[in-house]
Formats: sequence, structure tokens, C-alpha cells
Amino acid sequence: MTEELFVIRNTLRSRIVGVAALAAAALIMSGCSAFEDLMGDDKPDRDEETGQVTEQQEDISVFDIEEGDCIGEFAQDSVDTVDLYPCDEEHFQQVFLITEIEQDELPGDEELEELVIDECLPAFEEHVGVAYEESELDVNYLAPSQDTWADGDRDIVCTVFDPAGTVTGSLEGADR
Repeated sequence: MTEELFVIRNTLRSRIVGVAALAAAALIMSGCSAFEDLMGDDKPDRDEETGQVTEQQEDISVFDIEEGDCIGEFAQDSVDTVDLYPCDEEHFQQVFLITEIEQDELPGDEELEELVIDECLPAFEEHVGVAYEESELDVNYLAPSQDTWADGDRDIVCTVFDPAGTVTGSLEGADR
């Protein structure tokens, strides 16, 4: 099996209300620094003082994204790179939390979904300024695959996006 990255295409909201089934957790992927060698040495250009992305950058390894980064839409199920955008430019979603799975084994689908709910939703409210259940915004996430788990990947990457389309500006404090 190749070292590929995958993303769940269903939104968390659709899983919570039962509109869509959770895709197999083994097909989801996020990054951690242990995999940088697999993805190349190209690090995103960031402002030295703020750490923020200052210009659009294409094909940045998912292992190099950080909390607060504004990124493009995942155009396919298999994702190993994303486009980074300054948050004041049009983008699809924003990373609001990167959290580590503390179990010794990769959680199954249901347990992974519970982790996302337990970790991402409180951070969503803190980031956006309104409870997830009351928000018009939604959540996507990336998580380890079986292969990357075996290599030490333990990160869940939570992103917020507007289901209506792209946004301009950070969604931090959007209060909607």
C-alpha cells in the first residue's frame, strides 16, 4: 500500500444528523512532522514575526499546515498537499485545531468520530465564537490512516468552512 493521505468528504454536521455515513477511518489522513521527509523539504513561506502565510502557496504538504492556516478545498479523496492562502484572501477553510490522539491503537470509525466531536467542537466554539450547533459554519477533519499510524502519526486536524462557498478573512471570531 502506498503512503497516501485521505480526507473525509462528508461534513461533521451531516454525520451528526445522520445525513451521511462516516467514511472508513483508515482512509483519512492528517500530518505530523514525522512524515516531512516523505513529502519533501518545501516549507511554506511565513511572516517571521506572526507566522502567518503572506502569499498563496500551492502544493504544501499537509504535514506543514498549522493552526490558523487558511487552505483550499480538498478536490479529491486522496490528499497529500493543500494550497495555503493568506486569510485575507479568498479560501475554502481554516485550520482551527490540531490535536493528538492519545490511544495506543488507531481508533475505529465510531471512536474516531467521538474524538472529533469531543475535541473539535469545543475548539470550534472557542475559535468561531458560537456553539457548533448554532453555527452556519461546518467542520471537516483529517486523521491518520493505518499506514501513517504505524509510522507515528497521531494528529487530527480540524478545519472550519462555510458550506455556502469560499470566504475572505479569518473565521476566527466570525460569530456565525
